Amino acid sequence: MDKKVKKIGAFPGKFLPPHIGHINTILDCAKKCDELLVVVADSEKNSRALCEKANIPYIPAKLRIKWLKAHFKNQKNIKVVYMDEDKLGVFPAPMEVWSNAFKKITKHRVNVKFADETYRTLNELHFPECEFVCFDRQVINISATMIRENPEKYFDFIIAEAQPYFKKVLDKRKGA
Repeated sequence: MDKKVKKIGAFPGKFLPPHIGHINTILDCAKKCDELLVVVADSEKNSRALCEKANIPYIPAKLRIKWLKAHFKNQKNIKVVYMDEDKLGVFPAPMEVWSNAFKKITKHRVNVKFADETYRTLNELHFPECEFVCFDRQVINISATMIRENPEKYFDFIIAEAQPYFKKVLDKRKGA
């Protein structure tokens, strides 16, 4: 009798900050596998630069992970893990190095990778053992860049666990 192979999926991102578009996609991906690893892949240097450019305080990966873990605390098949990109070089140039680090973090268990269409070629080249499942990033028209650049306008798109952080940022801007 053949043993059913568990579908172990992975959805990597910076989640800078996590928003309802991420949540919608993660929940959809989780329905398609037995276990989903949400991989917070982060370079502190790059994230600091993105936050500085948007004139918001740096949001550490540990805080983003805390928010995501709290959000998915009742979703038993969703696990949030961290991948430190600081020593991997600038993405996507060292993609082989990045993919090897990713496989190490996920313990070579992933057999389904979720990403938008722009990552298909990279996934097929560096993760041939994985099924590639494409998702549409425009289902909910929001991005972390939009939120960083205008947190007041897009506040309602930020996940509830991160909203208090952004409320403080906005209050500080208003001088409250």
